[in-house]
Order: sequence, then C-alpha cells, then structure tokens
Amino acid sequence: MKKSSSPTITNDEWLSELLALRAMREDGDGLTVAEMIEATGLSRPILQRKLRLAKLSGKLLVARKMSERIDGIMTHVNCYRLRK
Repeated sequence: MKKSSSPTITNDEWLSELLALRAMREDGDGLTVAEMIEATGLSRPILQRKLRLAKLSGKLLVARKMSERIDGIMTHVNCYRLRK
C-alpha cells in the first residue's frame, strides 16, 4: 500500500491546536467543522475522522449554535469543543 506524501499532524498537535482555538473564541461556543477546516487546513474526511477519535476517547463535546448560511439565512449547526 502506498503511503501518502501529504504532511500529517499528530493527534496531540491537533488537540492542542483546537484547544488554543477554543481559548481564542470570546463567545464560548465550539467550532463548526467548516471553522476547524479553515483553521487547521485539514480536509473534511480527515477532520471528521479526528472528531470521531476524540469522541471515542471521551474528549469531544457536541453542541448547537446559530450560524449564517451562504444565502444569509440563520440556522442551527453542530459545533464541537474538546475537553482538556
């Protein structure tokens, strides 16, 4: 099997990055998948895999928050936070 040549981020680095992002947010809400993708540069499938691993390890908190869609309509979306 061929190994990927793309840069990798360890789970510890990823968790540290998301905890730092959470600390920077003033509203206390978690981050949406789109916000995490933008902040980390990870692809959606990789980010979702990491979220599943965080959930399995008991470190993921899931909530809902209001977010504006591209068409300007406000809607509830899932957001995620990590326990320390």
